[in-house]
Amino acid sequence: MDPLARYDSLVDDPEAFHEACERPLPSVVRVNDIKATPDRVRRAFEEVGVGYEPISWHDGLFRLADDISPGNTWSYVHGWVYGQEEVSAIPALALDPEPGERVLDCCAAPGSKTTQLAALMDDRGLLVGNDNNLGRLSALRSNAERCGVTNIAVTRQDARNFSIKPFSREPFDRVLADVPCSCEGTVRKNPDAVEDWSLGHVESIAGVQ
Repeated sequence: MDPLARYDSLVDDPEAFHEACERPLPSVVRVNDIKATPDRVRRAFEEVGVGYEPISWHDGLFRLADDISPGNTWSYVHGWVYGQEEVSAIPALALDPEPGERVLDCCAAPGSKTTQLAALMDDRGLLVGNDNNLGRLSALRSNAERCGVTNIAVTRQDARNFSIKPFSREPFDRVLADVPCSCEGTVRKNPDAVEDWSLGHVESIAGVQ
């Protein structure tokens, strides 16, 4: 069974949907406001010949030329930008945290949304980046350090049983829960996502959610 065929009844044009799923996802970067500004990143890209185009709905997102990998740019190495899918930038904007608040990111690693939350908070307040995967936590810490995030506390807990005891038992002002998923929606950047797909896996993930 083609996993993506499950969605045919939900879309107006299944053929166009499948064609869209086969188109590679463009490389997009988000400006890290803790270290840089959109204008500063534009100048840095232009000085070294990095092709880019702005994304109309967000001043801090740039779509890179097809021959550019975000991780190979000077701006990425120095934490001015973070490689992040366009749609991935929406949840943190919807959460809209304020500087000085207490914010919990339940499934934080490797850190795209977490570092974005920190920037929206002006790197002030308390931002808890939690994940239950030890290997992914190292990536979270590395990305937070690269982006200059200082208001973060990294924890390793199962978010379904997260304890606020280490944080003075005080509640959080806002919580972001990007829960584990079946990854079918990532097929444009990871075509292998559906190779090991099974309905049993989908059902088990739904239980976790």
